[in-house]
Amino acid sequence: MTLDWERIENYVGFGNRKPRVLFLGMEEGLARDADLLADLLLRSRYDSYMDLAEAQTQLGGPAKYFGTFPKTQRTWRPMCHLMLRRAGVLHPTLTQRLRYQADALGRKNGESLLVELLPYPHPDSGRWLYERRGALRCSPSRTAASSTPTKATRV
Repeated sequence: MTLDWERIENYVGFGNRKPRVLFLGMEEGLARDADLLADLLLRSRYDSYMDLAEAQTQLGGPAKYFGTFPKTQRTWRPMCHLMLRRAGVLHPTLTQRLRYQADALGRKNGESLLVELLPYPHPDSGRWLYERRGALRCSPSRTAASSTPTKATRV
């Protein structure tokens, strides 16, 4: 299978197509540079909107963040906390956050949509993996947004 850059770049995010809450991030992390090709091949099959649990399970490994006994995913923790607070839970517990993470965050039938500024997985905001692939394959709007003089940080 070859990479479908157009499909990768037209991917919107994880969750509901018409969300009540939209979370905007920089880009998804990547555990190892060596995993990049397999990850991009999988993303070449993504629909424009994906269910977070379904997509992460396809990527392999991250399934530990879903199911009966989910582990905390550090980046998603504040999103889960905020969504629970919006639902009237004043002091969300670890158990409530984990259940929200596993069952509701970024789900097609949920209230949220997780969108990434850049459509590619990447492990380090200090260097760009895709230069060695010959081109910065990025839509003009994403390229313009990513060239602003602000320094982005990960949560």
